[in-house]
Amino acid sequence: MAPKGKNVDGGAGSKRSRKGDVFSSSSSQTPSQKFGKQAVEQYSKEWFECQKEAKYLGDEYVNEVRLQVEFPIIHEIVCNLGLHYVFENEGDCNLTLVREFYENWITETGYNKSVPIRSNTIHFTSKVLNVFLGTPQCDAYDYNRLKETPPYRDIRHTLCGIDSTARDRNKDTSRHATLHYTNLNQVASIWLKIVCSVLLSGMHTSDVTREWVVPVYMLMKGIPINVGGCVVAEYDEVS
Repeated sequence: MAPKGKNVDGGAGSKRSRKGDVFSSSSSQTPSQKFGKQAVEQYSKEWFECQKEAKYLGDEYVNEVRLQVEFPIIHEIVCNLGLHYVFENEGDCNLTLVREFYENWITETGYNKSVPIRSNTIHFTSKVLNVFLGTPQCDAYDYNRLKETPPYRDIRHTLCGIDSTARDRNKDTSRHATLHYTNLNQVASIWLKIVCSVLLSGMHTSDVTREWVVPVYMLMKGIPINVGGCVVAEYDEVS
């Protein structure tokens, strides 16, 4: 007996369910929203594929009550610098969305930054970021100066202790390149966790580069920090 042919009535662009109801084909509907790797620009896919949640630091010291009890001085500095927002809106971070945003960052001339993210183009400047975060729009001079000419000895003593000999020089420039996370003292480690989990989304910290050392050093010294400027500068480093 010949097999029964498929019922193709209903015309192109439609399908028939088992109950006989006809519904429109998905091809004629609005395209579905892309997420994860599909939402990342082509030039970013290789970097995106290498990032894993396990590389990100925990945020155990972003809890305000715990920090205030165990390290009241750090809590006081955070509040004095206008960074109290780090304690607000606690919850799980959508790391997939963060990575999409991070890797789609486009560097343009001047201070206008455009980020294509999930079919939308978002414009960012350091001022816009500070307004969004509720952080002060202070001068970025100190941050830029410390990045260009960091006081290596004082930074090492502040983050690792006065008896520390932890250092790592670049073979070509003979300049200090990184600090090893395991050499940081407890206070510096907590500041780094706050920076990496809230201020600048960071990966593993086996090596703490200059871009990470400078904000931590400034926070430990109570130097006003332009958070929006740091975010823009950090993204520019990798774009």
